Amino acid sequence: MRRKLHAILVAAIFASLLSGITFVATAPANALATSCATASSNNLQAVPSQASVFYIDSSQGVDAAYVGYKIQDSSGVARNNIWVSLDSFTGGKISLANPADQYQVLTSIPANGAATAFFLLKATGSSTSQQTHTVHVYDKRPDVSSKTELLTCSFTFSAVKETIKASANKITNVTSSLSPVAEATLGGTYTITVVGDTGKVGQGSGTDGDLLWFSPAAFSNWPTRALRLESTSVVLDCNNPTADVTLTNILFYTTPASTCYSSNGNPWTATYVFRIIGPGPSSLAPQPIAQIS
Repeated sequence: MRRKLHAILVAAIFASLLSGITFVATAPANALATSCATASSNNLQAVPSQASVFYIDSSQGVDAAYVGYKIQDSSGVARNNIWVSLDSFTGGKISLANPADQYQVLTSIPANGAATAFFLLKATGSSTSQQTHTVHVYDKRPDVSSKTELLTCSFTFSAVKETIKASANKITNVTSSLSPVAEATLGGTYTITVVGDTGKVGQGSGTDGDLLWFSPAAFSNWPTRALRLESTSVVLDCNNPTADVTLTNILFYTTPASTCYSSNGNPWTATYVFRIIGPGPSSLAPQPIAQIS
């Protein structure tokens, strides 16, 4: 079996040049092992935005990553105040980084449109056992007795794997900003912008040899109760303006290498916008990570 090469890119605030590290891991049996990929109910579908292997690096303290569920509507009618919940974690290694993040609200979903709920997950160690959790979609806050469950499905990570380091891809710049700029205020936003380069993509297994999985945070102590991930945008430069890829509120990407990737690597820029929802630490260093095969 071919082995799979990833680059983990962890950035610190105000860094101007950071080198990445790579690791090699055994490829999963399936690139995206999840029933949520096909389940639908009440004209809704929860489309996952993460790979099927959860990666950690205990030597670096990397134990977490954001996952996303794009709630896609096909009813033709706009929806408001849709709630998404994750629970029933099995396998013993993966859970929510903070149990208080179990519920996420989507204030609006356009008719025949979509909105994404993001959750930070953590792993306590490596495992070859499957790690499964359940996704629920409700019409009201899930702890309200009058709520109606609109959709339920499951997602399974095939394993949790440690990284193996090697010289690799890199992040070239990280910046952050607050809005309002003067100070962090409740209801304001905190934006992280990351610029990097993929290096040569496509050296993994046949099932996911060109995998890219982006996460705005890599450590489980990220203050999710102060900062709620609201939107993400990743622009992948395909060395041809007509072929460039923009991922809006999507963390996971894979496509045949011939359609985009260069043997010399591809520049990429990620923008992560957080809503300030509560008090946080007096200082904060961004923790973005990218897994690139």
